[in-house]
Amino acid sequence: MRVITVVAVVAAVLVPSTAVAKEGIELSSVPDGLIAGQPWDTDIRALPARHDLPATHGIAIQITKRGSGEQRSFAAARDGSGGYRVRVVFPSPGTWDYRVVGLGTYEQQNWAPADIAAGASEESLPWPWLVGGAALLALGVARFRPWRSSPSAPSVDPPPSSS
Repeated sequence: MRVITVVAVVAAVLVPSTAVAKEGIELSSVPDGLIAGQPWDTDIRALPARHDLPATHGIAIQITKRGSGEQRSFAAARDGSGGYRVRVVFPSPGTWDYRVVGLGTYEQQNWAPADIAAGASEESLPWPWLVGGAALLALGVARFRPWRSSPSAPSVDPPPSSS
């Protein structure tokens, strides 16, 4: 009988703590595998799902780059399901922390940092293609020389006078 009482007390203590752990906010996706400049669209929802997030202004996802401390915020727009939709663009490669701000009493969640890869604009220029293109352009201009006058072009000298 004593064992059953101990199990019941332990269960009573553990059940409320797991219920509390599931309250807060969630994101519909995380920014895994993104490159700099690529948009990350996600939804912000309340947990448990039966609760709506407050209809206040200033709800956003704030990103902070590790090392430099660069920080940006992306405003969220209310959707029809009681949550918010937000588009985030990480401006440069590196490791970024992100969090939801502006929810008042909701505790902030801690998500794993996002490792953002370098995009096409972050990589070095394609020098062989640029040099080859410039050489072709120079050959084309030298071949056709559009500034050279043709034999049928009118003379710039006035015609001789008959007087």
